Amino acid sequence: RHRIISVDVFAPALDHVTLGYEHMLSKGVSLVAKVGRIGLWDTDGFGNGLVNDGFLVKLGSRHALPRSNKRSNMLGSHPLAGWYLRPELIYSYWAHTDQYYVYSPFGGPYETYKETNFYASAAVNLTVGTQVFLSERICMDFHAGLGYGVSWRNGVSQPNDDRYRSRENYSFSHLFFGGSSPLCTSGGVLLGYAF
Repeated sequence: RHRIISVDVFAPALDHVTLGYEHMLSKGVSLVAKVGRIGLWDTDGFGNGLVNDGFLVKLGSRHALPRSNKRSNMLGSHPLAGWYLRPELIYSYWAHTDQYYVYSPFGGPYETYKETNFYASAAVNLTVGTQVFLSERICMDFHAGLGYGVSWRNGVSQPNDDRYRSRENYSFSHLFFGGSSPLCTSGGVLLGYAF
């Protein structure tokens, strides 16, 4: 069983869903692709639809680290089990809509203002992780990564030093270390099925 389909366990709590596919090319090397839908149920509370709407893509190649006898017994004998390094390319794009209500001081009707900003973010990441097989078919993947990225807001490259218009640090697929740093991190737990 050299193919795995998986789902990110924590993604729905962060307003997106991520599905993964892994295909083993040779012993110790496999290709990994993940796609996600940004915007599940985070709304403004007034029935105006989703606040975020977009997608994310991650592409990488998984390279198994050499096994020791001690680690092999703990992780299982499946060829995809064990510690690995995975360089990956990450891209996410989403629209974020804010709606403002301004009430008249004299009791008249309120005015509504709607603002939509478009965000894009790309990163190169080096991920380290481990896959543990609970049986011949069920696996869990724990991973964390560190990388370098760039983001855009309405087509303008970010970050900038304007505090009010600072970049969105969280890009659904990765997290920047602040408004002016190009360093980013990612992580997650995948639950998968081998076939």
